[in-house]
Parts: sequence; C-alpha cells; structure tokens
Amino acid sequence: MLAKITAWLKGQVCPSRDKGRNGSVDGLRFLFSVAIVYFHILHSNIISYSGGQQLYLTLQEMSDSAGLIVEAFLILGGYFLYHSYQSGKSMEQFAVNRVVRLWPVLAFYTIIMLAFFGLDAYTAVFDLLFLRATGISLDSHGIIWYIGPFFWCSLLLYALLRLVQPRWHGLMLAILTYVGYVMNVNLYSGGLGRDVAYGFVSMAMLRVLAGLSLGCLLAMLLRHQQAKMTASVQDFRWRAVQSVVEIGLSVFLVAYLLLGLPQSQNQLIVVIAFFLLLYCVCGEGNGLVSILLGNPLLAKLGKYSYSIYVMQQISFYILMRALWLQSDFVYDHTYWCIAASVLFSVLVGVLTYHLVEGPVVKWWYQKHRKNA
Repeated sequence: MLAKITAWLKGQVCPSRDKGRNGSVDGLRFLFSVAIVYFHILHSNIISYSGGQQLYLTLQEMSDSAGLIVEAFLILGGYFLYHSYQSGKSMEQFAVNRVVRLWPVLAFYTIIMLAFFGLDAYTAVFDLLFLRATGISLDSHGIIWYIGPFFWCSLLLYALLRLVQPRWHGLMLAILTYVGYVMNVNLYSGGLGRDVAYGFVSMAMLRVLAGLSLGCLLAMLLRHQQAKMTASVQDFRWRAVQSVVEIGLSVFLVAYLLLGLPQSQNQLIVVIAFFLLLYCVCGEGNGLVSILLGNPLLAKLGKYSYSIYVMQQISFYILMRALWLQSDFVYDHTYWCIAASVLFSVLVGVLTYHLVEGPVVKWWYQKHRKNA
C-alpha cells in the first residue's frame, strides 16, 4: 500500500482494475455491507441481549441513520444497470441475468427461514417472487425489503432505456429521480420510507426507482466526462483536489452514519454525499480514497457483498441462540462482542457465496459463453 501511495504522488497509478472492473468500487461495496451489518446488529437484534448495557444504546443511537447505506447500493445498482444497457444486452438477457444474480441467494435465505426460523409459508411465496415491499405484498419491512423493488424497478428502468430515444435519457432519469425522492421526503417529513401511501403508491418502489435512476445519471455523467478527458486533468493538482473531496465526503458519511453527527431533517443530504463520493470512486480519477479502496484484498471481498447483505438475518438468528446468550461476555465486552458478531455475519455471507451465489453465476456464464 505504501508503494501505491508513493506511485500516486508520482502520478503513476489508477484505481485498481481487474478485467475491466473497478476495484475501488468493489472495495467500497464490501465496506458498505459490513457497515449495514453493524447497523442491523445494533438495531432490534443484540440490544435485548445486552442486559441494559449503556454502551450498546449509545452506539445504537450514534448509528441511527446507517440504514441509509442502502441508498448507496441503489445508486451503484443503477450505475451498473446503465453499463449493461450500453453493452447492448437484450431485455430478455438482462432479465435472466438479474434473476441469476439475485434469486439463488434469496431462495437459499427463504428456505432456511422457512425451515428453521418460522417464516410464514405465504410470505415465503411473495419473497420468492420478488414481491416484498412492492405494494403487492403486505410486508414491507425486514432486512431484505429492497430486493423485490430492486428487481422490478431494474427491469422497468432497463425497458425504458431501450424504448426511449437516447437523447431523452437524461431528462427521463432526472424526472424519475426527482419524483421518487420528492414523494418520499415530503411524505416522511424529510425521511425515506417503504410503506404504501394513498392506498396504492409503494414508497419503496419509488425510492428504489429514484436511486437506480440516479445511478444511471451517474454513469451517463462519467461517460460524458471521460469522452472529454485530457491528460492535463490527471496531473498532481487534480488528484490532490479529488483526494480532498473524497476524504471530506468519507469523513462526513462515517460521522453522519456511524458516529452520531447531528442529523439533517432532510435525509437527501446523505444521498447527495453518496452520489458525489461514487462520482469520484467510479470515475477515472486517482484520489487517495480510491487508491485505498482499490486494495486487492478489499477489491476481492466486494464480490461477497450481496450474500453478506441477504444472509445477515440468518446470522443474527444463529447468534441469538449462541454467542448472545453468553450474557457476561455480551455485557462486559461490548466491542469484542460486536466485532465477533460482524465477523460471523461476514463469514456466513462468504460461505453462502461459495455454496450458492458463486457456483450458480459461474455455471450460468459458462453456459452463456457456450451458447453464444
């Protein structure tokens, strides 16, 4: 890492890339998944096992807004969606790829929940059809709430990109972003929700559609910028400015989401910060934060982020029956207990990736190449 920073000072490095992938983005996805696990451990999970230990309550209050990290996943989802559109995939190809990427881990989670942790069979059917929090299922809560809206809004947005003339894409995406976020923040007094309003409007669907549309706008903006990029903007002054911006945004997000920075009434401030940070990290710039995120280890861990996210509730149910019953340890060793819980949740996600997500995706792409 020291060698990379030295090379950065000499203007010799770019964010790590492997087969066209931006390692900085993958590293950021992993850190976001770990942060969301930390948030969920402290909110409605470990607290009831803590024996009233004040430190848990303090940490819970400090990280009260960390659930907004979902917005970063949505923006990234839109960013990758637009790249899929640019690659020329048909609607059918895109839809099948979405199912292959999302459904196996979701099905694995649902089967375990149904078999061991009391998930209602009818709720399981809605989950398996990507219908939770879409307005069709009555259940809009739970950690996996955004997966259904993410699937259907992805298909809708991809279809719109293919149907609407490219010159109108920017306007269309801007309108979808505006409508989705404005309806949320005004209905929830500055917040972002997932309930059904007015009897038929799913705020979760609008929220997800807005995030995906914003991610597509990010990809369009970066594409336009890169087309006009010249060597002069890659000099040390440009990289220094980008580094200052990245560091400032990273410090703000960590402080706001995890360290109890006084909260804004309008949660769109976090969406704006995520967008600006992802603009730096997803682009061709060479800021220090991008270089650090592009560490090979972090970049490789990024592939586990979806499995970690989906399987975290399973991890919590196991911890409730094991580690968290050790009341003395939970009470006396707060930080060690949280660290062990986060690590266990990550390991469950990694195991799920190697058992389910990785093999299915590998099989599908091998089959796709043979048929191409």
